[in-house]
Amino acid sequence: MQWVPPLSPRRCAVSGGGGEEEVQFSSFEELASALAGLSGDPLEEFGGRVVHYRGNPGAKVVVVGEAPGATEDELGVPYVGRAGKLLDQILTAAGFDVEEDVYFTNVVKRRPPENRDPTAAELRYYSPLLLEELRLVDPWIVVCTGRFSMRTLLDVKQGITKVRGQWFPLPGLPEIHGMPMFHPSYLLRNPSRKAGSPKSLTWVDAQEIRRKFQECEAAHQVRAQHPQAAVELSQGVGPTENEAGAAPDHDEWMELDCPCSDIGGEPTSAASPPITPALATEQPGLDEQTASLDGDGEYPNSS
Repeated sequence: MQWVPPLSPRRCAVSGGGGEEEVQFSSFEELASALAGLSGDPLEEFGGRVVHYRGNPGAKVVVVGEAPGATEDELGVPYVGRAGKLLDQILTAAGFDVEEDVYFTNVVKRRPPENRDPTAAELRYYSPLLLEELRLVDPWIVVCTGRFSMRTLLDVKQGITKVRGQWFPLPGLPEIHGMPMFHPSYLLRNPSRKAGSPKSLTWVDAQEIRRKFQECEAAHQVRAQHPQAAVELSQGVGPTENEAGAAPDHDEWMELDCPCSDIGGEPTSAASPPITPALATEQPGLDEQTASLDGDGEYPNSS
């Protein structure tokens, strides 16, 4: 099976199929094979490699970014650049094992030239693939970093600064809880640790993701033991605003940056003590109204 440009959302033309038809891959391996043999990819002419995923295909948390950056294009793996390293630190501090608990991917699987934004045609080409990817991974939670991921998956028209930290159902995949979050590259350009800063708000969002993960885990256990009771737990996933009323009472996470000089910190020492969930205690006084930021909460192709 060879993937060619989609003719409408969630439908595509299959090479040799004689027209438009619904395509569902039977396995994750079949999807990976299709990605290796893309046909009609509008970004193919620019020479970048296809960048698929990083992490565990069986994970229950999926992070969806915009498109590969330069480092990702070079290595063929998403979220391994500066922003990706910072995101790993954020999720680890919130209590996740990023190799086992999280699956990382992007809406667009090739790097757009000169780090420009993806075009409508590129997003339209890759969106059905992404939906199939999510169906096969079958996560509980999808974290959309940046506006392109958010608008592709959550159908949210507002700016990300207004909806970050809120839960939305995914159209077509209503059992999945979706949350918009600032792209980690935005945090690299905004290193302030003050209450209401992008870093502080992102920490609140990371804690909320962990809370939702634990809630879903408990619901899964109930479903296994009492299938009828679990039906009620899975309903009513409408938009729910996360109260940004807590911030960490320590400096360790706020000082976590990837090892590069342009974000105002020294390279992370290998001898530094590990960040654990025990550090993520709460304190009152974070005012979400101070988060009236300009921009879209991301920088192009900086995963």
